[in-house]
Amino acid sequence: MKFLLIAMLFSPTALANSFDKDARRLLKWEDTRTPGKISDYGVATLIVTSIATPKTWEQRGGVALAHVAGAATNFVVKKAVGRRRPDGSEYVSFYSGHTSEAFLSAGAICVHSNTEICVASLLVAGGVGYLRIAADKHWVTDVIVGAGVGYACGRYIPTLVVRF
Repeated sequence: MKFLLIAMLFSPTALANSFDKDARRLLKWEDTRTPGKISDYGVATLIVTSIATPKTWEQRGGVALAHVAGAATNFVVKKAVGRRRPDGSEYVSFYSGHTSEAFLSAGAICVHSNTEICVASLLVAGGVGYLRIAADKHWVTDVIVGAGVGYACGRYIPTLVVRF
């Protein structure tokens, strides 16, 4: 019985708690289309930059593989969890794919560039995450997990590929 209670408390679908709901009230824009479009442009810019930044084709292949692995992981988790979006439109809220891809791209950029470009890419990725909440497409916890998974994929998969 204790296991079931713990599982319910920490499951992603149970995470639409007062923290998520309060954050939604504070961060959601009245016009939810605009932040959705801006986040699309932000993540697209980061993806292109992450592929263009590495100097060799081998490094670019590692980044491309990270993108494929990140997108596949996100797809599987979204289907397995089935968390409803804050706007009620679909059951694919957990975890934020836009945020995951943005932070994956930023992580890959950080591997292959200087500190200033790394920080700038992380700021843009953070902006994408915020805009997904403002667009009422994700809960704050969706964005936090997406950022962590994405950054880990972007930071570590390309370096693992190059080593082999």
